[in-house]
Amino acid sequence: MNMSINKTTIFSLVLLLFMAATAIQLTGCGPDAAPVGSKITVEAFGTPVLSGSPISNPSATATSAKTQHYLISVADAEGLPMNNIDVNLYGQFSNGQNIQFGGAIGSAPTNGSVTLTTTKQTDRFGFLDFAITVPYFAVGVQLQPPYNQTAQAGSGSGTLTDNIYFYTVTSLDLAGESTAFSAISIPLSGVTNTTTGMGTGSVDLSWKKIIGANRYNVYAYTATNPTIGLLFFLDCDPVAG
Repeated sequence: MNMSINKTTIFSLVLLLFMAATAIQLTGCGPDAAPVGSKITVEAFGTPVLSGSPISNPSATATSAKTQHYLISVADAEGLPMNNIDVNLYGQFSNGQNIQFGGAIGSAPTNGSVTLTTTKQTDRFGFLDFAITVPYFAVGVQLQPPYNQTAQAGSGSGTLTDNIYFYTVTSLDLAGESTAFSAISIPLSGVTNTTTGMGTGSVDLSWKKIIGANRYNVYAYTATNPTIGLLFFLDCDPVAG
């Protein structure tokens, strides 16, 4: 017996995170066959886990990998868990390499795609854990960095001292982080108290929103400390950008 269940819901969940065409089926035979009315549910377990090199240069994050775990459960028509049921998974990925799809491993060329299939079996509680690991930029359409990035001396008081400050902003969604434009600079002068050495300067940053972004990363460095680093991030509504 081979039966597709809830394809639309499952497709949407996986598509949201990995831009992959996915189908999930129940397969059983003999006493373990999946009866009519069986239900399969898929939910992301936790948030995507990033691994690999730390992000020290916003334009070189492709060496990182992202893993998302899913909790898949199978129940009969009465909602009781079904044990020892094979769940067949199919995924198609493009523009990525070294994809691990629930134990199946493959790679896709830059201008092509790879299809991976794997079968997992539910445990005695009707659950199974399924994970997908992809390169940070493996799938989906990579977001553009925010345009019209500007920096100017802040209108309010802060703690910055006399220096030249450099900033660049990247956009992020569930598929990864954008590349970065060259940093913009803003010099601050006359904001350091010559007696205490404390600063009162601030910088106002602005950029054009990117539809689909759910976070912006702001990177910074100074003329006296040229090592770029993540200054802060700003979460936002991906619809509004």
